Amino acid sequence: MAESTVRLIHGDALCVLRELGESSVDAVITDPPYNAINRASGGLRSFDKGVADSAPVDIESFAEEFVRVSRGSVYVWCSDE
Repeated sequence: MAESTVRLIHGDALCVLRELGESSVDAVITDPPYNAINRASGGLRSFDKGVADSAPVDIESFAEEFVRVSRGSVYVWCSDE
């Protein structure tokens, strides 16, 4: 059986993504802050989480980096829908 290596990186997500090489990760798995996806703030769906998980996020910049660094698997959770 092949030995696997797991690397955990702590830091600002967009800064860290920009430092990673193209196709350098097996999968991107993320759950963006809710205000990035709420329709009220121009996002993808109607869901008011109040002040929880409401950090401002440039979701387009993140999406570009997800695609660039992944080897083809990107999973983004927006809700349990």
